[in-house]
Amino acid sequence: MTLQLITIMDKIWLDNDLDLAMTPYKVLGTGCKQGQMEFVDDATTLARMQYQESVFHCLYKQDTVEKGLREKVRAEVKKQKGREDPEEVEERLEGMRKVFARSCAGYCVINYVLGLGDRHPDNIMINFKRGNFLHIDFGHFLGVVKRKFGYTRENDPFVFTPELSYFINGGKLNRKTKKKELAKLKKQEEDGRRQTSNYRTMTELEETDAESVFYEEYDNEGIPEEFKTQNFKEFERCGCLAYNNIRKEGIRLINLFLIMLSAGMPELKSEQNLNFLVNRLKLKMS
Repeated sequence: MTLQLITIMDKIWLDNDLDLAMTPYKVLGTGCKQGQMEFVDDATTLARMQYQESVFHCLYKQDTVEKGLREKVRAEVKKQKGREDPEEVEERLEGMRKVFARSCAGYCVINYVLGLGDRHPDNIMINFKRGNFLHIDFGHFLGVVKRKFGYTRENDPFVFTPELSYFINGGKLNRKTKKKELAKLKKQEEDGRRQTSNYRTMTELEETDAESVFYEEYDNEGIPEEFKTQNFKEFERCGCLAYNNIRKEGIRLINLFLIMLSAGMPELKSEQNLNFLVNRLKLKMS
């Protein structure tokens, strides 16, 4: 049912000229607890990338996705051309970054509205040739999440980790990228453009310790507006448009759930189970 809902939501977006590069793979039930599933090629799980790119296979870094996809692209370019081509790698990676940002925005909205549970790295995949981001294995929805030893394993409204943010934004803004950002801000200053009222001049940045200027963690104040790349802003724009388009069709989604009440799904037994969906759609807001 979740995959059918994803397909419907994707159609709603496409009808509103919003292509989020979704991957609603097909599933066909052939019997009780039996069926066939479409194979999603050229994709790997986030867990696999974490295992390959992490330190000692246990210490995860924010550049895991960036490094993993960059290596995949580098190997593909070398295989096709028979030599290294850094410019081609960067060009392809930027194209993947755009696709990744749009698809990630779509699945963030789906994750939030449907309240998908069990969203661990093995249930998140990334296409390493085109950059599509996707979720798989939808065993829990409407806010029903797994618990272990009495503790709720999932508390966030949707999955958007620092690894995903890092790749979309094109890197983390810290001491390592300070020189690049100073050059960027210098050009803006020379052109007479200031992106926000919180804009810092080049001189101010040079005189301030990098660690106090550039954020270290995404879960505190988030990425400062003036340092967001165009790609990250596009991710935010797509997410907002996608959510509002779904809200406009909120009654339609609720009716689809009502039709499935008689199916006997453990997480959809009565109309009370739909309160979660109604609350997430915020239908009373403009």
